[in-house]
Amino acid sequence: MDSESQALLDALIESLPTVRILLLVSYRPEYQHAWGSKTYYAELRVDPLPADRAEELLADLLGQDESLETLKRVLIERTEGNPFFLEESAQTLVETGVLVGQRGAYRMTKAPQVWPIPATAQAIVAARIDRLPPDEKVLLQAASVIGPDVPFALLKSIADVPETSLRRALTDLEAAEFLYETSLVPDLEYTFKQTLTHEVAYASMLQDRRRALHARIVGALETLYSDRLTEQVERLAHHAFRGELWDKAVTYLRQAGAKALAHSAYREAASRFEQALTALHPLPETREKIERAVDLRLDLRQSLFPLNELTTVWRYLEEAEGLARTLDDPRRLGWVSAYLSGHHIHTGGHVTEVRRLAERVEAIAERLGDAPLQIAAQYYLTAAPYLSGDYRGTERACRSLLKSLLGQPTRERFGLATSPAVWSHAQLARALAERGVFDEGDAHGQEAIRIAEVLDDPHSVVVGCSGLAYLKSLKGELTRAAHLLERAVSQCREWNITSQTPIAMASLGHVYAWSGRIGEGVSCLQQAVTAYESAGIG
Repeated sequence: MDSESQALLDALIESLPTVRILLLVSYRPEYQHAWGSKTYYAELRVDPLPADRAEELLADLLGQDESLETLKRVLIERTEGNPFFLEESAQTLVETGVLVGQRGAYRMTKAPQVWPIPATAQAIVAARIDRLPPDEKVLLQAASVIGPDVPFALLKSIADVPETSLRRALTDLEAAEFLYETSLVPDLEYTFKQTLTHEVAYASMLQDRRRALHARIVGALETLYSDRLTEQVERLAHHAFRGELWDKAVTYLRQAGAKALAHSAYREAASRFEQALTALHPLPETREKIERAVDLRLDLRQSLFPLNELTTVWRYLEEAEGLARTLDDPRRLGWVSAYLSGHHIHTGGHVTEVRRLAERVEAIAERLGDAPLQIAAQYYLTAAPYLSGDYRGTERACRSLLKSLLGQPTRERFGLATSPAVWSHAQLARALAERGVFDEGDAHGQEAIRIAEVLDDPHSVVVGCSGLAYLKSLKGELTRAAHLLERAVSQCREWNITSQTPIAMASLGHVYAWSGRIGEGVSCLQQAVTAYESAGIG
Protein backbone atom coordinates (compact mmCIF):
# COMPACT_ATOMS: atom_id res chain seq x y z
CA MET A 1 0.00 0.00 0.00
CA ASP A 2 1.55 3.32 -1.05
CA SER A 3 1.17 6.34 1.23
CA GLU A 4 -1.34 8.17 -0.97
CA SER A 5 -3.66 5.15 -1.11
CA GLN A 6 -3.27 4.71 2.65
CA ALA A 7 -4.18 8.37 3.22
CA LEU A 8 -7.27 7.97 1.02
CA LEU A 9 -8.34 4.85 2.90
CA ASP A 10 -7.79 6.50 6.29
CA ALA A 11 -9.83 9.55 5.22
CA LEU A 12 -12.65 7.30 4.01
CA ILE A 13 -12.67 5.41 7.31
CA GLU A 14 -12.79 8.68 9.30
CA SER A 15 -15.93 9.71 7.37
CA LEU A 16 -17.89 6.47 7.92
CA PRO A 17 -19.78 7.44 11.14
CA THR A 18 -21.73 10.12 9.25
CA VAL A 19 -22.88 7.97 6.31
CA ARG A 20 -24.84 4.78 5.69
CA ILE A 21 -21.91 2.75 4.37
CA LEU A 22 -20.45 -0.61 5.33
CA LEU A 23 -16.77 -0.78 4.35
CA LEU A 24 -15.24 -4.24 4.08
CA VAL A 25 -11.43 -4.42 3.90
CA SER A 26 -9.33 -7.58 3.71
CA TYR A 27 -5.66 -7.60 4.70
CA ARG A 28 -2.89 -9.94 5.78
CA PRO A 29 -1.99 -10.27 9.49
CA GLU A 30 1.25 -8.28 9.13
CA TYR A 31 -0.59 -5.15 7.91
CA GLN A 32 -0.67 -2.38 10.54
CA HIS A 33 -3.51 0.11 10.97
CA ALA A 34 -4.90 2.53 13.55
CA TRP A 35 -8.58 1.58 13.31
CA GLY A 36 -8.73 -0.75 16.31
CA SER A 37 -9.84 2.02 18.69
CA LYS A 38 -12.81 3.01 16.50
CA THR A 39 -16.16 2.05 18.00
CA TYR A 40 -17.46 1.29 14.51
CA TYR A 41 -14.62 -1.12 13.63
CA ALA A 42 -14.87 -4.89 13.99
CA GLU A 43 -12.33 -7.54 12.97
CA LEU A 44 -13.20 -10.98 11.62
CA ARG A 45 -10.41 -13.49 11.20
CA VAL A 46 -10.46 -15.43 7.93
CA ASP A 47 -9.18 -18.80 9.10
CA PRO A 48 -8.34 -21.85 6.96
CA LEU A 49 -11.33 -23.90 5.85
CA PRO A 50 -12.66 -26.46 8.34
CA ALA A 51 -12.56 -30.06 7.12
CA ASP A 52 -16.15 -30.15 5.81
CA ARG A 53 -15.74 -26.94 3.78
CA ALA A 54 -12.35 -28.09 2.47
CA GLU A 55 -14.04 -31.28 1.29
CA GLU A 56 -16.64 -29.16 -0.55
CA LEU A 57 -13.89 -27.23 -2.31
CA LEU A 58 -12.06 -30.40 -3.31
CA ALA A 59 -15.30 -31.95 -4.56
CA ASP A 60 -15.71 -28.93 -6.84
CA LEU A 61 -12.07 -29.04 -7.98
CA LEU A 62 -11.57 -32.80 -8.34
CA GLY A 63 -14.97 -34.47 -8.46
CA GLN A 64 -16.58 -37.36 -6.59
CA ASP A 65 -14.70 -40.39 -7.96
CA GLU A 66 -14.25 -43.01 -5.20
CA SER A 67 -10.52 -43.33 -5.96
CA LEU A 68 -10.03 -39.73 -4.72
CA GLU A 69 -11.20 -40.18 -1.12
CA THR A 70 -7.80 -41.00 0.41
CA LEU A 71 -6.12 -38.26 -1.64
CA LYS A 72 -8.63 -35.66 -0.42
CA ARG A 73 -7.96 -36.55 3.23
CA VAL A 74 -4.19 -36.28 2.66
CA LEU A 75 -4.58 -32.92 0.91
CA ILE A 76 -6.68 -31.45 3.73
CA GLU A 77 -4.18 -32.70 6.31
CA ARG A 78 -1.10 -31.41 4.43
CA THR A 79 -2.57 -27.99 3.55
CA GLU A 80 -4.41 -27.48 6.87
CA GLY A 81 -7.42 -26.21 4.91
CA ASN A 82 -5.63 -23.30 3.19
CA PRO A 83 -7.71 -22.82 -0.01
CA PHE A 84 -4.85 -21.40 -2.11
CA PHE A 85 -2.60 -24.29 -1.06
CA LEU A 86 -5.40 -26.76 -1.88
CA GLU A 87 -5.88 -25.31 -5.38
CA GLU A 88 -2.14 -25.28 -6.11
CA SER A 89 -1.75 -28.85 -4.82
CA ALA A 90 -4.59 -30.04 -7.06
CA GLN A 91 -2.98 -28.28 -10.04
CA THR A 92 0.35 -29.96 -9.26
CA LEU A 93 -1.31 -33.40 -9.21
CA VAL A 94 -2.85 -32.72 -12.62
CA GLU A 95 0.43 -31.44 -14.10
CA THR A 96 2.38 -34.47 -12.82
CA GLY A 97 -0.17 -36.96 -14.17
CA VAL A 98 -1.39 -38.22 -10.79
CA LEU A 99 -4.88 -37.05 -11.82
CA VAL A 100 -6.39 -37.27 -15.30
CA GLY A 101 -9.65 -35.88 -16.62
CA GLN A 102 -11.04 -32.37 -16.26
CA ARG A 103 -12.09 -30.00 -13.47
CA GLY A 104 -14.75 -31.63 -11.32
CA ALA A 105 -14.25 -35.02 -12.98
CA TYR A 106 -10.72 -36.30 -12.25
CA ARG A 107 -9.65 -39.85 -11.43
CA MET A 108 -6.50 -41.32 -9.84
CA THR A 109 -3.71 -42.89 -11.90
CA LYS A 110 -0.82 -43.34 -9.41
CA ALA A 111 -0.34 -45.02 -6.06
CA PRO A 112 -0.28 -42.93 -2.83
CA GLN A 113 3.46 -43.33 -2.26
CA VAL A 114 4.28 -41.18 -5.35
CA TRP A 115 1.96 -38.24 -4.69
CA PRO A 116 4.11 -35.05 -5.09
CA ILE A 117 2.65 -32.75 -2.40
CA PRO A 118 5.30 -30.31 -1.03
CA ALA A 119 5.08 -29.15 2.58
CA THR A 120 4.48 -25.40 1.95
CA ALA A 121 2.63 -23.23 -0.53
CA GLN A 122 5.95 -21.62 -1.54
CA ALA A 123 7.47 -25.03 -2.22
CA ILE A 124 4.53 -26.13 -4.32
CA VAL A 125 4.65 -22.96 -6.45
CA ALA A 126 8.43 -23.36 -6.85
CA ALA A 127 7.96 -26.99 -7.91
CA ARG A 128 5.34 -25.98 -10.48
CA ILE A 129 7.70 -23.34 -11.90
CA ASP A 130 10.56 -25.86 -12.07
CA ARG A 131 8.38 -28.24 -14.11
CA LEU A 132 7.79 -25.64 -16.81
CA PRO A 133 9.60 -26.05 -20.15
CA PRO A 134 12.90 -24.11 -19.98
CA ASP A 135 11.81 -21.30 -22.32
CA GLU A 136 8.56 -20.73 -20.38
CA LYS A 137 10.38 -20.78 -17.04
CA VAL A 138 12.90 -18.19 -18.26
CA LEU A 139 10.06 -16.03 -19.59
CA LEU A 140 8.11 -16.23 -16.32
CA GLN A 141 11.22 -15.24 -14.37
CA ALA A 142 11.86 -12.29 -16.70
CA ALA A 143 8.24 -11.20 -16.22
CA SER A 144 8.67 -11.36 -12.44
CA VAL A 145 11.60 -8.91 -12.65
CA ILE A 146 9.37 -6.42 -14.46
CA GLY A 147 6.89 -6.60 -11.58
CA PRO A 148 3.44 -7.93 -10.66
CA ASP A 149 2.04 -6.16 -13.75
CA VAL A 150 3.79 -6.98 -17.01
CA PRO A 151 3.37 -4.78 -20.13
CA PHE A 152 3.76 -6.96 -23.23
CA ALA A 153 5.92 -4.37 -25.03
CA LEU A 154 8.38 -4.27 -22.13
CA LEU A 155 8.55 -8.05 -21.84
CA LYS A 156 9.13 -8.31 -25.58
CA SER A 157 12.05 -5.84 -25.30
CA ILE A 158 13.95 -7.99 -22.79
CA ALA A 159 12.83 -11.52 -23.74
CA ASP A 160 15.27 -12.25 -26.63
CA VAL A 161 12.75 -14.49 -28.43
CA PRO A 162 10.70 -14.03 -31.63
CA GLU A 163 7.27 -12.49 -31.07
CA THR A 164 5.45 -15.64 -32.23
CA SER A 165 7.35 -17.75 -29.67
CA LEU A 166 6.74 -15.14 -27.00
CA ARG A 167 2.98 -15.11 -27.60
CA ARG A 168 2.82 -18.91 -27.66
CA ALA A 169 4.70 -19.14 -24.34
CA LEU A 170 2.42 -16.52 -22.77
CA THR A 171 -0.62 -18.51 -23.90
CA ASP A 172 0.81 -21.60 -22.21
CA LEU A 173 1.56 -19.65 -19.01
CA GLU A 174 -2.02 -18.38 -19.01
CA ALA A 175 -3.35 -21.91 -19.47
CA ALA A 176 -1.20 -23.04 -16.51
CA GLU A 177 -2.66 -20.14 -14.46
CA PHE A 178 0.62 -18.37 -13.74
CA LEU A 179 -0.33 -15.18 -15.61
CA TYR A 180 -3.49 -13.73 -17.01
CA GLU A 181 -4.28 -10.96 -19.46
CA THR A 182 -5.56 -7.81 -17.77
CA SER A 183 -5.88 -5.25 -20.58
CA LEU A 184 -5.71 -4.94 -24.33
CA VAL A 185 -5.93 -1.14 -24.64
CA PRO A 186 -4.11 1.13 -24.72
CA ASP A 187 -1.42 -1.57 -24.39
CA LEU A 188 -1.48 -5.32 -23.90
CA GLU A 189 -0.63 -6.16 -20.28
CA TYR A 190 -0.44 -9.28 -18.14
CA THR A 191 -0.40 -9.76 -14.38
CA PHE A 192 0.58 -12.60 -12.04
CA LYS A 193 -2.39 -14.59 -10.80
CA GLN A 194 -1.02 -14.64 -7.26
CA THR A 195 1.41 -12.38 -5.39
CA LEU A 196 3.10 -15.53 -4.08
CA THR A 197 3.70 -16.77 -7.63
CA HIS A 198 5.42 -13.50 -8.49
CA GLU A 199 7.56 -13.60 -5.34
CA VAL A 200 8.63 -17.23 -5.84
CA ALA A 201 9.44 -16.71 -9.54
CA TYR A 202 11.57 -13.67 -8.68
CA ALA A 203 13.38 -15.47 -5.86
CA SER A 204 14.15 -18.47 -8.07
CA MET A 205 16.77 -16.54 -10.09
CA LEU A 206 20.43 -15.97 -9.36
CA GLN A 207 21.22 -12.45 -8.12
CA ASP A 208 23.47 -11.63 -11.10
CA ARG A 209 20.74 -12.50 -13.60
CA ARG A 210 18.16 -10.46 -11.70
CA ARG A 211 20.50 -7.47 -11.61
CA ALA A 212 21.22 -7.74 -15.34
CA LEU A 213 17.51 -7.92 -16.18
CA HIS A 214 16.72 -4.89 -14.03
CA ALA A 215 19.42 -2.95 -15.88
CA ARG A 216 18.04 -4.06 -19.26
CA ILE A 217 14.56 -2.97 -18.23
CA VAL A 218 15.85 0.56 -17.57
CA GLY A 219 17.17 0.76 -21.13
CA ALA A 220 13.94 -0.69 -22.53
CA LEU A 221 11.80 1.80 -20.58
CA GLU A 222 13.96 4.71 -21.76
CA THR A 223 13.47 3.57 -25.37
CA LEU A 224 9.78 2.64 -25.23
CA TYR A 225 8.68 5.73 -23.30
CA SER A 226 11.28 8.27 -24.44
CA ASP A 227 8.58 10.93 -24.95
CA ARG A 228 6.91 10.38 -21.55
CA LEU A 229 9.55 9.30 -19.06
CA THR A 230 7.83 11.22 -16.25
CA GLU A 231 4.98 8.70 -16.35
CA GLN A 232 7.50 5.87 -15.86
CA VAL A 233 9.85 7.54 -13.39
CA GLU A 234 8.85 5.29 -10.45
CA ARG A 235 9.51 2.17 -12.55
CA LEU A 236 12.79 3.62 -13.82
CA ALA A 237 13.88 4.43 -10.27
CA HIS A 238 13.02 0.93 -9.01
CA HIS A 239 14.82 -0.92 -11.80
CA ALA A 240 17.85 1.39 -11.86
CA PHE A 241 18.34 0.81 -8.13
CA ARG A 242 17.87 -2.97 -8.37
CA GLY A 243 20.06 -3.04 -11.48
CA GLU A 244 22.79 -1.12 -9.58
CA LEU A 245 22.90 1.62 -12.23
CA TRP A 246 23.77 4.00 -9.42
CA ASP A 247 24.03 7.27 -11.33
CA LYS A 248 20.68 6.75 -13.05
CA ALA A 249 19.18 5.46 -9.80
CA VAL A 250 20.01 8.72 -8.01
CA THR A 251 18.54 10.79 -10.87
CA TYR A 252 15.31 8.80 -11.22
CA LEU A 253 14.80 8.34 -7.48
CA ARG A 254 15.12 12.08 -6.92
CA GLN A 255 12.64 12.74 -9.74
CA ALA A 256 10.23 10.18 -8.28
CA GLY A 257 10.60 11.80 -4.86
CA ALA A 258 9.90 15.26 -6.27
CA LYS A 259 6.81 13.89 -8.04
CA ALA A 260 5.51 12.39 -4.78
CA LEU A 261 6.28 15.61 -2.89
CA ALA A 262 4.32 17.65 -5.46
CA HIS A 263 1.30 15.45 -4.63
CA SER A 264 1.81 15.92 -0.86
CA ALA A 265 2.76 12.23 -0.51
CA TYR A 266 5.39 13.10 2.08
CA ARG A 267 6.23 9.61 3.33
CA GLU A 268 6.55 8.29 -0.22
CA ALA A 269 8.80 11.22 -1.14
CA ALA A 270 11.05 10.71 1.89
CA SER A 271 11.43 7.02 1.06
CA ARG A 272 12.55 7.87 -2.50
CA PHE A 273 15.05 10.49 -1.34
CA GLU A 274 16.52 8.17 1.31
CA GLN A 275 16.94 5.44 -1.29
CA ALA A 276 18.65 7.97 -3.57
CA LEU A 277 21.15 8.71 -0.80
CA THR A 278 21.89 4.98 -0.59
CA ALA A 279 22.40 4.83 -4.36
CA LEU A 280 24.73 7.85 -4.18
CA HIS A 281 27.14 6.13 -1.80
CA PRO A 282 28.91 3.79 -4.32
CA LEU A 283 29.59 6.62 -6.82
CA PRO A 284 33.12 8.10 -7.10
CA GLU A 285 34.01 10.95 -4.76
CA THR A 286 33.51 14.08 -6.89
CA ARG A 287 32.23 17.61 -6.34
CA GLU A 288 29.03 16.65 -8.16
CA LYS A 289 28.46 13.78 -5.71
CA ILE A 290 28.77 16.14 -2.72
CA GLU A 291 26.39 18.63 -4.37
CA ARG A 292 23.83 15.88 -4.89
CA ALA A 293 24.31 14.75 -1.29
CA VAL A 294 23.45 18.26 -0.06
CA ASP A 295 20.45 18.58 -2.38
CA LEU A 296 19.02 15.23 -1.31
CA ARG A 297 19.26 16.20 2.36
CA LEU A 298 17.41 19.43 1.59
CA ASP A 299 14.79 17.38 -0.28
CA LEU A 300 14.46 15.16 2.78
CA ARG A 301 13.87 18.23 4.94
CA GLN A 302 10.97 19.20 2.66
CA SER A 303 9.45 15.72 2.98
CA LEU A 304 9.99 15.10 6.69
CA PHE A 305 9.16 18.57 8.03
CA PRO A 306 5.38 18.25 7.33
CA LEU A 307 5.55 14.82 9.03
CA ASN A 308 7.04 16.55 12.09
CA GLU A 309 10.12 14.31 12.19
CA LEU A 310 12.08 17.24 13.57
CA THR A 311 15.04 15.36 15.05
CA THR A 312 15.75 13.67 11.72
CA VAL A 313 15.27 16.99 9.89
CA TRP A 314 17.82 18.67 12.16
CA ARG A 315 20.34 15.88 11.56
CA TYR A 316 19.98 16.17 7.78
CA LEU A 317 20.32 19.97 7.93
CA GLU A 318 23.50 19.73 10.02
CA GLU A 319 24.95 17.20 7.56
CA ALA A 320 23.95 19.40 4.61
CA GLU A 321 25.57 22.43 6.23
CA GLY A 322 28.86 20.58 6.77
CA LEU A 323 28.93 19.33 3.16
CA ALA A 324 28.04 22.78 1.76
CA ARG A 325 30.92 24.32 3.73
CA THR A 326 33.24 21.68 2.28
CA LEU A 327 32.14 22.85 -1.18
CA ASP A 328 32.33 26.53 -0.19
CA ASP A 329 28.92 26.80 -1.92
CA PRO A 330 27.10 29.97 -0.76
CA ARG A 331 23.80 29.14 -2.53
CA ARG A 332 23.45 25.77 -0.84
CA LEU A 333 24.57 27.30 2.48
CA GLY A 334 21.83 29.88 1.97
CA TRP A 335 19.17 27.20 1.64
CA VAL A 336 20.45 25.36 4.71
CA SER A 337 20.25 28.61 6.69
CA ALA A 338 16.73 29.26 5.41
CA TYR A 339 15.52 25.86 6.58
CA LEU A 340 17.33 26.26 9.91
CA SER A 341 15.43 29.52 10.39
CA GLY A 342 12.16 27.69 9.72
CA HIS A 343 13.20 24.95 12.14
CA HIS A 344 13.70 27.50 14.92
CA ILE A 345 10.27 29.04 14.21
CA HIS A 346 8.59 25.67 14.58
CA THR A 347 10.50 24.42 17.60
CA GLY A 348 10.21 27.65 19.60
CA GLY A 349 13.76 28.91 19.10
CA HIS A 350 14.75 32.49 19.92
CA VAL A 351 13.35 35.16 17.62
CA THR A 352 16.84 36.68 17.35
CA GLU A 353 18.14 33.39 15.90
CA VAL A 354 15.22 33.21 13.43
CA ARG A 355 15.98 36.77 12.27
CA ARG A 356 19.77 36.29 12.18
CA LEU A 357 19.53 33.23 9.93
CA ALA A 358 16.92 34.80 7.65
CA GLU A 359 19.04 37.96 7.28
CA ARG A 360 22.06 35.79 6.43
CA VAL A 361 19.98 34.16 3.68
CA GLU A 362 18.90 37.58 2.42
CA ALA A 363 22.51 38.77 2.20
CA ILE A 364 23.59 35.64 0.28
CA ALA A 365 20.60 35.95 -2.09
CA GLU A 366 21.37 39.61 -2.85
CA ARG A 367 25.04 38.84 -3.49
CA LEU A 368 24.18 35.97 -5.86
CA GLY A 369 21.13 37.61 -7.44
CA ASP A 370 19.17 34.46 -6.58
CA ALA A 371 15.43 35.27 -6.71
CA PRO A 372 14.10 32.02 -5.14
CA LEU A 373 16.55 32.34 -2.23
CA GLN A 374 15.55 36.00 -1.83
CA ILE A 375 11.88 35.00 -1.54
CA ALA A 376 12.77 32.28 0.98
CA ALA A 377 14.62 34.90 3.08
CA GLN A 378 11.62 37.27 3.00
CA TYR A 379 9.30 34.35 3.82
CA TYR A 380 11.11 33.62 7.09
CA LEU A 381 11.60 37.33 7.84
CA THR A 382 7.81 37.69 8.09
CA ALA A 383 7.79 35.29 11.04
CA ALA A 384 10.32 37.08 13.24
CA PRO A 385 8.32 40.28 13.87
CA TYR A 386 5.08 38.33 14.32
CA LEU A 387 6.67 36.13 17.00
CA SER A 388 7.86 39.33 18.71
CA GLY A 389 4.36 40.84 18.70
CA ASP A 390 5.49 43.50 16.19
CA TYR A 391 2.38 43.44 14.00
CA ARG A 392 3.22 46.58 11.99
CA GLY A 393 6.61 45.05 11.26
CA THR A 394 4.85 41.84 10.19
CA GLU A 395 2.60 43.86 7.89
CA ARG A 396 5.59 45.57 6.25
CA ALA A 397 7.46 42.27 5.77
CA CYS A 398 4.39 40.55 4.25
CA ARG A 399 3.70 43.42 1.84
CA SER A 400 7.36 43.35 0.79
CA LEU A 401 7.13 39.60 0.11
CA LEU A 402 3.91 40.02 -1.93
CA LYS A 403 5.61 42.75 -3.98
CA SER A 404 8.53 40.39 -4.72
CA LEU A 405 6.07 37.71 -5.87
CA LEU A 406 4.50 39.98 -8.50
CA GLY A 407 5.21 38.56 -11.95
CA GLN A 408 6.35 35.21 -10.52
CA PRO A 409 4.52 31.97 -11.51
CA THR A 410 1.60 31.43 -9.12
CA ARG A 411 2.35 27.72 -8.76
CA GLU A 412 6.03 28.23 -7.87
CA ARG A 413 6.75 27.14 -4.29
CA PHE A 414 10.38 28.40 -4.24
CA GLY A 415 11.53 25.42 -2.19
CA LEU A 416 9.10 26.18 0.66
CA ALA A 417 6.60 23.89 2.38
CA THR A 418 3.81 26.47 2.05
CA SER A 419 3.17 28.65 -0.98
CA PRO A 420 4.81 32.02 -0.11
CA ALA A 421 1.78 33.84 -1.55
CA VAL A 422 -0.56 31.90 0.74
CA TRP A 423 1.77 32.38 3.70
CA SER A 424 2.07 36.17 3.26
CA HIS A 425 -1.70 36.69 2.86
CA ALA A 426 -2.42 34.47 5.89
CA GLN A 427 0.19 36.25 8.03
CA LEU A 428 -1.23 39.61 6.95
CA ALA A 429 -4.69 38.46 8.01
CA ARG A 430 -3.32 37.61 11.47
CA ALA A 431 -1.30 40.82 11.86
CA LEU A 432 -4.13 43.08 10.69
CA ALA A 433 -6.58 41.25 12.98
CA GLU A 434 -4.33 41.98 15.97
CA ARG A 435 -4.55 45.68 15.03
CA GLY A 436 -8.32 45.55 14.55
CA VAL A 437 -8.13 46.11 10.78
CA PHE A 438 -10.66 43.37 10.14
CA ASP A 439 -12.01 44.19 6.67
CA GLU A 440 -8.61 44.30 4.93
CA GLY A 441 -7.41 41.35 6.99
CA ASP A 442 -10.49 39.36 5.96
CA ALA A 443 -9.75 40.06 2.29
CA HIS A 444 -6.19 38.77 2.70
CA GLY A 445 -7.40 35.67 4.54
CA GLN A 446 -9.91 34.89 1.78
CA GLU A 447 -7.18 35.39 -0.85
CA ALA A 448 -4.87 32.98 0.99
CA ILE A 449 -7.51 30.24 0.83
CA ARG A 450 -8.37 31.01 -2.80
CA ILE A 451 -4.72 30.68 -3.90
CA ALA A 452 -4.26 27.47 -1.87
CA GLU A 453 -7.34 25.93 -3.52
CA VAL A 454 -6.12 26.90 -6.99
CA LEU A 455 -2.78 25.28 -6.19
CA ASP A 456 -4.61 22.21 -4.81
CA ASP A 457 -1.97 22.14 -2.05
CA PRO A 458 -3.23 20.68 1.26
CA HIS A 459 -0.44 22.22 3.36
CA SER A 460 -1.22 25.69 2.01
CA VAL A 461 -4.97 25.14 2.53
CA VAL A 462 -4.29 24.42 6.21
CA VAL A 463 -2.20 27.60 6.58
CA GLY A 464 -4.82 29.69 4.75
CA CYS A 465 -7.75 28.36 6.80
CA SER A 466 -5.83 28.83 10.06
CA GLY A 467 -4.94 32.44 9.18
CA LEU A 468 -8.50 33.47 8.35
CA ALA A 469 -9.89 31.52 11.32
CA TYR A 470 -7.61 33.50 13.65
CA LEU A 471 -9.09 36.75 12.37
CA LYS A 472 -12.66 35.42 12.63
CA SER A 473 -12.10 34.28 16.21
CA LEU A 474 -10.74 37.68 17.29
CA LYS A 475 -13.66 39.37 15.57
CA GLY A 476 -16.09 37.10 17.41
CA GLU A 477 -17.36 35.16 14.38
CA LEU A 478 -16.81 31.89 16.19
CA THR A 479 -19.01 29.61 14.09
CA ARG A 480 -17.16 30.62 10.91
CA ALA A 481 -13.80 30.24 12.70
CA ALA A 482 -14.76 26.74 13.87
CA HIS A 483 -15.74 25.66 10.34
CA LEU A 484 -12.41 26.87 8.95
CA LEU A 485 -10.42 25.11 11.65
CA GLU A 486 -12.41 21.90 11.31
CA ARG A 487 -11.44 21.95 7.64
CA ALA A 488 -7.80 22.55 8.57
CA VAL A 489 -7.78 19.63 11.04
CA SER A 490 -9.45 17.39 8.46
CA GLN A 491 -6.82 18.29 5.85
CA CYS A 492 -4.02 17.59 8.34
CA ARG A 493 -5.39 14.14 9.10
CA GLU A 494 -6.20 13.28 5.50
CA TRP A 495 -2.75 14.23 4.20
CA ASN A 496 -0.73 13.29 7.29
CA ILE A 497 0.49 16.89 7.81
CA THR A 498 1.61 16.16 11.34
CA SER A 499 3.50 19.45 11.72
CA GLN A 500 0.28 21.47 11.50
CA THR A 501 -2.15 19.12 13.27
CA PRO A 502 -1.53 20.25 16.88
CA ILE A 503 -1.49 23.93 15.83
CA ALA A 504 -4.89 23.61 14.15
CA MET A 505 -6.24 21.46 17.03
CA ALA A 506 -5.15 24.07 19.61
CA SER A 507 -6.88 26.88 17.70
CA LEU A 508 -10.02 24.76 17.30
CA GLY A 509 -10.02 24.02 21.03
CA HIS A 510 -9.91 27.75 21.84
CA VAL A 511 -12.76 28.51 19.44
CA TYR A 512 -14.92 25.67 20.78
CA ALA A 513 -14.34 26.86 24.35
CA TRP A 514 -15.09 30.52 23.52
CA SER A 515 -18.27 29.30 21.78
CA GLY A 516 -19.45 27.61 24.97
CA ARG A 517 -18.56 24.09 23.77
CA ILE A 518 -16.36 23.64 26.82
CA GLY A 519 -16.03 19.84 26.82
CA GLU A 520 -15.08 19.67 23.13
CA GLY A 521 -12.73 22.62 23.54
CA VAL A 522 -10.87 21.10 26.49
CA SER A 523 -10.61 17.77 24.65
CA CYS A 524 -9.07 19.44 21.58
CA LEU A 525 -6.65 21.45 23.74
CA GLN A 526 -5.55 18.35 25.65
CA GLN A 527 -4.92 16.50 22.38
CA ALA A 528 -2.97 19.51 21.07
CA VAL A 529 -0.79 19.73 24.20
CA THR A 530 0.02 16.02 23.98
CA ALA A 531 0.88 16.35 20.28
CA TYR A 532 3.02 19.45 20.88
CA GLU A 533 5.00 17.68 23.58
CA SER A 534 5.51 14.43 21.66
CA ALA A 535 6.52 16.26 18.48
CA GLY A 536 8.85 18.74 20.12
CA ILE A 537 7.04 21.79 18.74
CA GLY A 538 7.84 24.99 20.67
